[in-house]
Amino acid sequence: MTVRAAGLGVDRIEVVGPDGTVAEGAVPPGAVEATLEAEISVDGSGWLAAVARGGPHPLAGHRIPVYAHTSPVWVTVGGRPPGRAADAAWCLDWLE
Repeated sequence: MTVRAAGLGVDRIEVVGPDGTVAEGAVPPGAVEATLEAEISVDGSGWLAAVARGGPHPLAGHRIPVYAHTSPVWVTVGGRPPGRAADAAWCLDWLE
């Protein structure tokens, strides 16, 4: 999987899934573009997404940190749906 980020202030790129970070890489200071290449093994169906993070951004008055999150890429293994009952229960509890 290849993940690319472009923009000022990004200092870390991650690939995340339902159980947390599965790959990550640091972005060199001052870089405006970065690439993370990772081979990711999955045990079952689920999702993966890319995240870019950084410190407080100058265009936000140095008050708001850099943060971007892609939409998920759904992974299906063995024809099983990617949804997990525990995730749905967590969401319903949070909504309550």
